[in-house]
Amino acid sequence: MSTYYNQAGDFEKRDSDVTFSGRDDFWVFDTGLQYRLPKRYGLVSVGVNNIFDTQFLYQDTDPANATVIPERFVFGRITLSF
Repeated sequence: MSTYYNQAGDFEKRDSDVTFSGRDDFWVFDTGLQYRLPKRYGLVSVGVNNIFDTQFLYQDTDPANATVIPERFVFGRITLSF
């Protein structure tokens, strides 16, 4: 999956007078595989976000819960259904 981002703006820290102004546009590519367990007991998933390790300047609206990871991220997940 690929996603295109285009961001421009002025960002200001609330606790100081520091203002950041900038813009960036970039593509992020993600991939993943999923395997359904026999008898539909669950899923096993593996994936990579930002597979090309693209560097970018992006200011998220909630830094504690980033929607775009600025570095390669490898993950695994097991989901079970009982």
